[in-house]
Amino acid sequence: MNIILFGPPGSGKGTQGKLLSEKFSLYYLSSGELFRNLSDLPKEIDEIMQKGDLLPDDFVMDQLKKHFEAKNLYDNILFDSTPRSVGQYIEMRNWLENHGFTMDLALYLDVSREETIKRLALRHRGDDGPEVIKERLLEYDAITAPLREMLDQDGILVTVNGERSIEEIFSDLVKIVEKKQHA
Repeated sequence: MNIILFGPPGSGKGTQGKLLSEKFSLYYLSSGELFRNLSDLPKEIDEIMQKGDLLPDDFVMDQLKKHFEAKNLYDNILFDSTPRSVGQYIEMRNWLENHGFTMDLALYLDVSREETIKRLALRHRGDDGPEVIKERLLEYDAITAPLREMLDQDGILVTVNGERSIEEIFSDLVKIVEKKQHA
């Protein structure tokens, strides 16, 4: 089973992704970690990452394909925040299907803009003031809203309230994954 876990910055994706991966023996992929660990990162990509901006789709998909092809891994993956756009999703879906697998489930951690800003302010980095955070959230919403629509049309999107305790969210996510496994 391949699962996408996404939500706005500060929604708890990393925490929940690691818990779900452990519970269901899934390969956990944090694209952010993958990209930060690349030794041959092009300068322009490094600059985009340093600013906290979204990376170009072609770079993201090329790196993900290389990563998984090197591991000969196409199933039982939890994708943390990737794919992030409609273009990435279509390419990832097609790539998986070409290898005989599917994207089975997309879990969206829904957190209000106010809560997201509050959480990001607590893990304040550099010059990420409230205005910069708001601007990034607008960009995130513009890119992910069409993705959520497509995932819903494909029948794999489940939205989960991300403004509760880690344990409550995890409990709901486990039930959703188990239901999908037995469908």
